[in-house]
Amino acid sequence: MVLILRKPRKKIKSFLLKLLVKYNFTFLDKEKYIKKSYINKAILLGAIFQLAITAGLYFIILSIGLKISFLNLIWINSLVSAATMLPVTILGIGLREVSFVYLFGLFGLSQASSLSAATLTVFILILRGVPGGLIELKDYYRKG
Repeated sequence: MVLILRKPRKKIKSFLLKLLVKYNFTFLDKEKYIKKSYINKAILLGAIFQLAITAGLYFIILSIGLKISFLNLIWINSLVSAATMLPVTILGIGLREVSFVYLFGLFGLSQASSLSAATLTVFILILRGVPGGLIELKDYYRKG
């Protein structure tokens, strides 16, 4: 784990407070959002979310018949997630596939099976967003 000393923590806290004031987030309880307990909860929820996404990817990979350990998949998925955050392509399509093919290739998996896993991941990502899109569309036509 990372050890954070007192002075840098105070500097970070004051920096974040200055940002909140600078960008007029006066409606927020500034101290509440910077407390260590809230930051720890956010990090924990983020880690749980990433583990759930990785578990889904692991089951996709098992369904295709690929063999890779869950621990290796955790760091592969982390790197792929970081790569798809770059604003290069829409939804990270293309970048995700190339990343999967390269990183799975390091473990001796074929390009075709790696591409299949990446494509299935994109389809599941889109399917997860469909219910929210339908709700938004319904609300749009209801207001309009």
